[in-house]
Amino acid sequence: MKDLGYYWFSTQFQAPGLATQLYRCEDFARFLSKESLTEIEAVRRDTRPAIVATVLWVAMAVALFFISAWRPIN
Repeated sequence: MKDLGYYWFSTQFQAPGLATQLYRCEDFARFLSKESLTEIEAVRRDTRPAIVATVLWVAMAVALFFISAWRPIN
């Protein structure tokens, strides 16, 4: 794990399934203690509402852009 860059390291924390399937990274969770894994899961749970809010905000902005482009301005 020493030679692992920040991008790959953070991807493994945020989406371990994605990291192991797409990037073929080794699941580093087996190297961590149960206490560390519990803390990581708590952080993931706490950030999930912020991610959902950001995705919804971007979707609304894109929808409003297309609606305004579709409707001619008089």
